[in-house]
Parts: sequence; structure tokens; C-alpha cells
Amino acid sequence: MQRKMAMTAEKISHGTKYESEKSITALTQDLDRRNRDLNILYTVTKAVHQSLDLKEVYRIALDTIVALDNVDMVFAYLVNESRTEAILEIHRNVPESYTTNVSRIPRGIGITWKIIESGKPLNIEDIQLDKDVGPGGKKLGHHGILGIPLTAGKTVIGVIYFASYKNRMFDESEVSLFSSISDHISLAISKAKLYEELRKKNKREKMLSSITRSVHQSIDLKHVLQNASESIKHSIENAGNVAIYMAHGIEAALSAYAGNNDMFPKFYDVFVPEMNRATWKILNEGKPVIYNDITPDSVERVDFLEPGAYVGSYLGVPVRYKKRIIGSINIISFEKNIFDGRELGFFGVVVKQIESAIDNAGMAEALRESEKKYRELYENVPAGIYRKSEDGRILMANPTLLQMLGYDTFDELASKNLMRSEFVIGQTCGMRGLLRKGSELREVESAWFKKDGSAINVIESVRAISDKNGNFLYYEGTVTDITERKKAEMKLEESREHLRRLTAHLQQYREEERAVIAREIHDEFAQLLTGIAIDISWLKRKIPGIANHPESETVLDKINKLSVLVDNAFQSVKKICAKLRPKILDDLGIEAAIKWQIDAVRAQTDIDFEFNSFIDDFMPDPKISTAIFRIFQEALTNILRHAEAAKVVVTLEKNGEFIVLGINDDGKGIAESSMFGVDAMGLLGMRERVHELNGDFKIKGVPGIGTSIRVQIPCEVKTTC
Repeated sequence: MQRKMAMTAEKISHGTKYESEKSITALTQDLDRRNRDLNILYTVTKAVHQSLDLKEVYRIALDTIVALDNVDMVFAYLVNESRTEAILEIHRNVPESYTTNVSRIPRGIGITWKIIESGKPLNIEDIQLDKDVGPGGKKLGHHGILGIPLTAGKTVIGVIYFASYKNRMFDESEVSLFSSISDHISLAISKAKLYEELRKKNKREKMLSSITRSVHQSIDLKHVLQNASESIKHSIENAGNVAIYMAHGIEAALSAYAGNNDMFPKFYDVFVPEMNRATWKILNEGKPVIYNDITPDSVERVDFLEPGAYVGSYLGVPVRYKKRIIGSINIISFEKNIFDGRELGFFGVVVKQIESAIDNAGMAEALRESEKKYRELYENVPAGIYRKSEDGRILMANPTLLQMLGYDTFDELASKNLMRSEFVIGQTCGMRGLLRKGSELREVESAWFKKDGSAINVIESVRAISDKNGNFLYYEGTVTDITERKKAEMKLEESREHLRRLTAHLQQYREEERAVIAREIHDEFAQLLTGIAIDISWLKRKIPGIANHPESETVLDKINKLSVLVDNAFQSVKKICAKLRPKILDDLGIEAAIKWQIDAVRAQTDIDFEFNSFIDDFMPDPKISTAIFRIFQEALTNILRHAEAAKVVVTLEKNGEFIVLGINDDGKGIAESSMFGVDAMGLLGMRERVHELNGDFKIKGVPGIGTSIRVQIPCEVKTTC
């Protein structure tokens, strides 16, 4: 019994020792696993924090993971920017057939998008039996798989898979380890993206600086465009060719090119953009165009390339000048998926710099064209142009002015001017004073000396030019030679003066002839009529003596009728004499003559006349009286013929050294065109009579109101007749 108990005790002691050793072994293994996991995490953490190269982080992490016993493959998908696809980013020990066929997973398909959208890990014992896994995924041949989401903040940016060929679920410690590794990879991706953004920003700034310096090196449009294309080609990575097309009507013309010379012949020099293709969209819609995956079937969308050209990616942006689209910048890459829509903002800034350079080139070209036109105008204008300093020195003169003054060169003119500061006859200080105040003198007549000492008559317009601060710079003027015109004007004036003298002489002669004729008619014809009247009176007295004669009554009737005819003849003679030269004008003066004329017209018409005289007993010179009376007669004739007036107001007054006649009617008013027409001979006669006496004649008509005439003549005759 004791032996039996001893054996039992020995067995118990041995079992306890075994269990203890087993526990110690398990603890040792767990400790080893923890140390291994810590080493893995340390390796991955160290890689994440020591390197900004994401590929290097991937390499270290994946090499560490696939070294584990239970992991045969590692691969990860990252979501694209638009979150429409999950793209295979990294992989290790994955068959090439899988990486080729399942490199992109559209949104909503498979377990990848299930993990992305749920944000939770997925641990599957045998993926070959999972209904959510497609045929492509099952072809990998793995069974156990652990998918863990990669996150940036609260956003799932991808999935990393740990796969085994065995049927197994990854245990809790493995899930914890791989989750930590996934977190570190997520951190590495975030750091890499941040670094990439900084790198791109710095690169963009360098690119922008380089392109800006390049395009602003010249103000010639052709050079600006060529500099722009070359700068873009050298600054933008993977840019194979850069071509700038400018719009000319309905065509687009190749204006600048940089890139592979072998590619150049495949660009059209000039073409008409086709609807809905790249160039047409840019020029008509004014928006950038990106084609990132161009195939031989879709290359025709890039319409400026000849058939057969190979293109992987294309970016086109519009170029504007003064808000108008004038062309497009076209960047071609032989690689696919090169141009990111996020880069359009940067390209917009680049294009702004190019547009600024084009704007500068346009302004420079406009300035050159303006200077050319100004130079042509300056050299060929028929008027003289000059610039002159304040002291009279000529600073600039065009060929016309040199020819006008008889100089061969400007230097000759300038040297002459230095010897005598003034070569303009009658230069006044008053003109300078006005010019200093900034005013402009226009069409001032003056005389200038020529090189040979002779003088020419000119019309000169001058203005003072100042800077933006108001400081005087120089005088600028134009000069027109009017010497021949002045001679012609003098001849014309002499001719007019001869005509006026002849007219005045004829008028005076006519008045004298009228007076002589009136006097002769009155003296001779009136005497004859008087004798006839006396004889008729004698016959009437003798008729009663032959009263018994059978025809006595008939004779007496004839004698009475003849007496009436003689009386009428007397009246006709008086009227003719009055029209030729009213005797009242010579006997009683202008005031009485005007009254007599008004009474004569009033007796024949219904016009209401009002006559006001303020000359008292003043008796003007007979020439003045005759002129005023004839002007009054002509005015009355016009009123009776044309005015349709109901009332006429006549005023005669002596105003200082002048005698003034005013005639106002309330008729329909004379039109201005009628005052100076070829048929206005009456008005012309009035003006000439007044001009001959050095007077002033004014006439004004207002439609529907009436016409007013004012004649002012000096009281003393100063004519040359």
C-alpha cells in the first residue's frame, strides 16, 4: 500500500512537472512571437519614419511580412481620386496573370469594395468558397485571406490583403499585428502623399518661374510662343511634344513647336478643326481638354495630328488675348494616364503667364505699328510738324517743314536757329503765356523766315506738352504754308473791292440818272401836258359859240374825255417821277420819305404799319438817305411778296455816330437758306449798299414768328467812291 501510494505520488509529481514545462514552453513561444511582432513593427515603423520614399516603405514592409510562416502573398489596392476604381498599387509573390487581369476593380465589385465601404477587416478561412469573390480572385489559388482597410483620418483609401495557400483564419494576434502594419502603411501613404504634394508644389513653382522667365524674354509674339512651347516641354515631366496652334479665321495654324523631331512631320501645319474634337472644343468652348487613355481607335480625337501618330495622353488648354480665345497649347505624352485633372489649376496659372507675355507682345506690336504709322504720317503729311524748346530752339522737324523753309537737313535748320533764337516774325510773349497755362492755340496766322531770308505766310497750331507731373517739356506745333492762298485771297479781295466800287458807282450813277429822268419827265413832259390842258380848256370855252352845230355835243364829249386822259397822264407822270426818285426824299429828307412810302403801301394793302422816328431834325448825307430809303423799299417788296405779314414795325433812330433803321414783321419768317441763296439778289443788294457805306447789316428770321432787319450806317460818309 505504501509502495502504491509512493508510486501515485511520483506520478503526480511527474505530471505537475510536465504541465509546468508545457506552460513554460507556451510562454516562451508567445514571448518569441511577441518579440518577432515587435521586431516586425519596429522594422516597419523605422522604415516609415526614416524614409519619404513610399516604394522603399512598401519593399521593407512586404519583405518582412512574406517572411512569416503563414503569409504566402501580400497585395494592396488604393482608391483613385474620383473613388471610381480600386487600383492594385503593391504586391509580393502575386502571379503576373492576376496583376494584369485584376489590376483595377470598379466600384461596388468584390470583397475589396466591401471592405472599403464598410471600413472593417475581413478574415476568410477559404476564399474559394466565398460568393463575393469573383473568378479572377479565385485564380490566385489561395484560401485563407485577411483584408484590412487602409485609412487616412476617417477616410478609407484602400485595402491590404494577407493571403495563405492554407485553409485557415488568421488568429487574433495576427490580425492585431497586420492591423498595426496596415496603420503604419497608411501613415506612410499619407506622409508620401503630403511629401509628393510639397514636391509637386516646389516643382510647379520652379516650372512656373522657368516658364515665366522664358516667355517674358521677348516682346516678339513669334519668339514668345516658341519660348513658351520649349519651356513647357523642358519643365513638364513626360511631355513628349508641345505644339501651339493659333486661330486664323476658321483655320488653326501651327505657330510654335517643341519636342521629338521625329514626331514633327505628323503635325498638321494648318487645318480646320472638326466639331467635337480637341481643338474645336478648346477654341469654341474655352475649356481644357484631357484624354488620358488614347488608343489607336480614339487618336482621331486629337485632330491636329496626321493619321498614324502614336499618342498615349493629351492635354490641351485655351489661350486668350483680351478675353478672346486666340489659340490652344497642346501637350502630348507617349505614356498613358499622365495628366491629372488636379493639375489644371496649375496649367491655368502657366497659361496666364503666357497670355500676359502675348498681351505684352500684342501691345508691343501695336506700338510698333502705331510708331510706323506715326512715322509715315510725320514724314509724308503735307503740313510741317515741329517740336520747339521754350527758348525757341527747334528740337524736331519733319521733311515737309524743312522743304517749306528751304533747308536740306534738320541739322542745318537747327544750327541756323541757334544763331538767332527767333525766326518767326512777330512772335509774342502773350502766346507763350497762354501755352504755359496748358491752353492750345489753333490756326494762328503768322509769317516765317525762310533760309534765303524771304518770308512765307503760315497758319500755325501750337500746344505745350508737359509730363505727368505738369512739368513743361516742349512746344508741339503744325504749320501750313498759306502764302499762295494769301496771294489768291488778296487778288480775290482786290477783285471784290473793284466790283464793290463798280457796284457803288453804278448805283450812284443810277440814282443820278433816275433823278435826271424824273426831273426831265417832270419839267418837259409835264409842261407839254400843261400846254395840252390849256388848249383843251380854250376849246371848251369856244364850244358854246357853235352850239347850233349838229355835232357840237359829240365834240364836247370828246373834249371832256380828253381832259380826263390828260389829268390821268399828270398822275402817271407824278408816279413815275416818284418811283424814279421821290422828290420828297430830296426836299424833306429820309423820315418824310419813309412815311410817304408807308402811306402809299398802306393805301394798297391791309398791312398795319407802325413807324417810330427818333432822328429829330437830323438830315443825313444824301448818299446815306438814298441807301436807307432803297433798303427800306427792298425790304417792303420782300414783305409784300413773301412774308404774308399782318403788321410791320419800322424804327428810324440816330444812335451816337450811327443812323439805324429797323424793320420787323410778324410774317412766316425768312429761312436761313434763303438769306444766302443764289436768288437772294435783293438781300445781296442791301448788304452791298451797307458795306459801301462802312455800315453793318443784320437779318434774322424765325419760322412762324417773323423777320427782323437792322441796318446801321455811320452818319459821315467815308466811301472810296
